Amino acid sequence: MSDSTTDQGQASAASSWRRGLHAVPTEPAARLLWQQWHEGQRPDLESFLAQAGALAPEQLLAVVRVDQHLRWHVGAGVGVENYLERFPALADLPDIAALIHDELLLRQELGETGIFG
Repeated sequence: MSDSTTDQGQASAASSWRRGLHAVPTEPAARLLWQQWHEGQRPDLESFLAQAGALAPEQLLAVVRVDQHLRWHVGAGVGVENYLERFPALADLPDIAALIHDELLLRQELGETGIFG
């Protein structure tokens, strides 16, 4: 595969990712967190989760992905390792790679080139 084809594929994936994270989440707790941020609040994640009640690990991941995206966009990015320390259940999810991928794309989108070599 040529470099330009690879670049086009990466650009397409990044564009698709951006559309997905800018959309209103479908998981109810993630949607509520998204709404609070878009109403001008910056909810503390632990307090938000305490009010949300018990969430399945997949629901927690959806909430964390919203928190991650929105915090990076206001200059208060939180690294994946921080989320894993705070919420160890995330580490066992098959979709945890999505959280790592999201952070890499967020860093790239926001101009942090050092992480990419």
